[in-house]
Amino acid sequence: MTFVQRIDCKTSNIDQLNRLMENWVEATQGKRTATHSIVGRDRSDSTQVVEIVEFPSYEEAMKNSDLPETNRVFEELVAACEETPSFTDLDIVRDEQLNKMIVRRFFDEVINAKNFDLADELCAGDWSTTPPSPPTTWTSPRPSGRTARSWPPSTPGSRWRA
Repeated sequence: MTFVQRIDCKTSNIDQLNRLMENWVEATQGKRTATHSIVGRDRSDSTQVVEIVEFPSYEEAMKNSDLPETNRVFEELVAACEETPSFTDLDIVRDEQLNKMIVRRFFDEVINAKNFDLADELCAGDWSTTPPSPPTTWTSPRPSGRTARSWPPSTPGSRWRA
């Protein structure tokens, strides 16, 4: 079961927190079990910072916590914060990848099955894209099957996957 740890802290030096994270990422290359990290700052209180770190499981998170590099960055985090950071441990009970199904359908039905008119239904009205070839960016006020038709696979019979 996916596990997430939320770390809340107060600091006026977000740059220092970013440096700590960059150093930790470099130092734990090949050892860490964290798979995703997001850092956000409160819009109404710029000293309130939240980091959300994702792990494959609670057990993997504990392995990550046992790394000497993690202990070191925790000590530096505490020193950089105005208060002791608080931690919330969360077992994920629901995880929706809200756009993933649409993207998969686009590749399966529009590109691979060549149902180009479906692009009108699946794409937002203000979309833009950079296709793999040619190296240009297309912007369209209204997506169309015409644009999707211009994306031939590089090899006849090849299929795209999302």
